[in-house]
Amino acid sequence: MQQFESPQGVAQPLSPRQAADRFPRKVLLMHPAGSDMLMPVCRFGREQTSIGHYSGLELPDGRLHPKRLPSSEFQLRPFLSRNVPSLLSPEVSLIVWKNGPLPQPRTIHEFPGKKILIVGDSHYGELLRQSLIYATQEPFDAIFVFNRYHAHWFREGQLAPVHWLPGIATEANWAPVTSSKVRRLVMIGHQNKSHARRRSLCAELQRRGYPLEIGQCDPGKLAAVYRRAQISLNISLNGDANFRMLEVTAAGGFLLADRLSEMAGVQLYYDEGFHYAAYGDLDDLCNKLDYFLSNPAEALAIATRGQNRFTKLLNRESTLSRFWSAVDTSKTDDLFNFSSEPRHRRESFRSFGDLLNNLTIYLELQELQRTREYADVLLLPGTPRRLAMDCVDLHRLTFWTLDDDHETAAEVEAVTNLSPLRRVAAETASTRSWDAVVGPAATAQEFRADVTIFSDVNGAAGIQRTEKRIAQDLGFGVFRMHASEAP
Repeated sequence: MQQFESPQGVAQPLSPRQAADRFPRKVLLMHPAGSDMLMPVCRFGREQTSIGHYSGLELPDGRLHPKRLPSSEFQLRPFLSRNVPSLLSPEVSLIVWKNGPLPQPRTIHEFPGKKILIVGDSHYGELLRQSLIYATQEPFDAIFVFNRYHAHWFREGQLAPVHWLPGIATEANWAPVTSSKVRRLVMIGHQNKSHARRRSLCAELQRRGYPLEIGQCDPGKLAAVYRRAQISLNISLNGDANFRMLEVTAAGGFLLADRLSEMAGVQLYYDEGFHYAAYGDLDDLCNKLDYFLSNPAEALAIATRGQNRFTKLLNRESTLSRFWSAVDTSKTDDLFNFSSEPRHRRESFRSFGDLLNNLTIYLELQELQRTREYADVLLLPGTPRRLAMDCVDLHRLTFWTLDDDHETAAEVEAVTNLSPLRRVAAETASTRSWDAVVGPAATAQEFRADVTIFSDVNGAAGIQRTEKRIAQDLGFGVFRMHASEAP
């Protein structure tokens, strides 16, 4: 792996607001933020008007208006004509930041300026499907994805140019590194029913006596907490390179994060062990915690290198420069691209109907990864040929094929030399229990599995579960700020 240089004494970057002011762009941002205090509204240009479903209209001069976006689909031009007609101009760029069903402006072809889609969370539930279908129905000029490993779905849908930039929809605040710490171990983030793995790991760490503090806080106070914590823990919802990957390092904090699939792209901006630390399973996490709690100087050195890397490459001004360059030229970024992503090497595409049918299977397996630490999945002959490669980013799932199934392996080997498949004899496969089995209905029912997915039956009707997935919602706390953590 490449080791980046991280020079000492890198200058403090511009604040996110100052960075946006460097770009004389007129922007209309329709966003899903406002109901979640961990999802602030980002700025993309000097003259930005923002409006959401949960928060009202904010004009470029800071004036607020209670008008909100509808909770269902709406016609864009009539909405703007009634509320902000001056934005119906070719000088204005429309940015639709979409998380699942919201927001949902329609007939955007009537908008005269550039039209940009930012696909937010797509790593759980039906959010990826909702965004993909929406993207096929509206004529966007550019599509940006949060999750690099989902870009190939949009590319194969033969839509607008697809891009990925880390942290495109977060404004990580910089703070100077300090050796003075007031917390030993923090985890800031949701503990609700969607975060099954996070809840389980946090509960076990507390049971084992680790000094873990869990909670949420206002985005403006995040940097103050991260910089004064010896270790800032990140446990992704489902293998996603989330906001903490930038927020902790920007604040001069030491980041200990779960190790993600290479498809997530973290290795394109951070080196593990040099800019941050990573862990695999629970035992690995505990070993890393024991080590870095006992070696604060080494954690501080990694935090310093991580912040230098953020300051040099991932600051908001640099990110916005890359963003607008991609929008204006339709070219992928010179660093944050898909050259190492094997699924982007495909030259032939599935029909959109087949793409959605395969996506149904993928989403069920993605949910399996979200709810279980590890799982074994059997792919039977007759499974869609491309499914194994579709699922290569699901790094905590182990995929198996029968010994005599050469077609599935051939598809994987045609795209990458790193086959994620394991082999098993048919007799052995029929006698063991599987977390999931995928295949034609006539044969898949012969195997014991918690989840059986019939690859020849489309939609939810093709999925059978022997166990219901039950997850209870947990409450969460809000951090009480130490006086020394004041921004």
